[in-house]
Amino acid sequence: MKYLLVIGLLLATAVTGQTPTTRPENGSAATTRSTTTTTRAVTKAEVQRLVLQLGAREFKTRNTAQKKLADLGEVALPYLVEFIDHPDAEITNRISALITRPQDPVLRVEVAVRLLSTADPDYMELAVYMLFESPLEDYDRFVKRTQGAVGLQRAIFEPVAEQLKFWKETTERFNRFYERIKRKKPDAAAKQLELHRGSKYYQAEAAYWQAIDAMESFGLPKQKTPQTTTSPAAGK
Repeated sequence: MKYLLVIGLLLATAVTGQTPTTRPENGSAATTRSTTTTTRAVTKAEVQRLVLQLGAREFKTRNTAQKKLADLGEVALPYLVEFIDHPDAEITNRISALITRPQDPVLRVEVAVRLLSTADPDYMELAVYMLFESPLEDYDRFVKRTQGAVGLQRAIFEPVAEQLKFWKETTERFNRFYERIKRKKPDAAAKQLELHRGSKYYQAEAAYWQAIDAMESFGLPKQKTPQTTTSPAAGK
């Protein structure tokens, strides 16, 4: 999954034809997954009702519920992430597809914390990429959550926080460098910006594997998210 995620991001850039902008990396770049918003309030009961429908016998019911949850946007994420380790594999797989990177930094860190806390490698990877997209915005909040964590949670969080600190400091240094050269050498600045953004994936990968090692050292084996089909059951 980790390699597919990185490749997918790079391909998306190539397809859209986007080029590096003439501004420094400020932590507000495009998200790893698009998000939508809704203008109305969303309740936990509403999300829970739709989540349970994700495991319905009828394929149409499952798909309709997933679409409705997607349409709610990121305002539903605080409730949705509570079900990411649901015992029904159909529900967890569909929820995994619905987890997006929140635009709101407070919500983003909360979602990342919840994903890391599952100790599921796929969810952990998604959380790391959420955080490394915007280190300047997310580092301080994530460190506070790390300091308040205990046990396995603390073991997983600490290497991510350490690597995120390095990436934050690297980004701050790059921003200062970028500001000095962008007017005199705009072409060179654009190339340097592209290289800096690309190195984000290496930094995130390092944090991810360090967190996996910490989890294993704590005594938990690697476990992948259960897989199941979302195609219609026979006869439905």
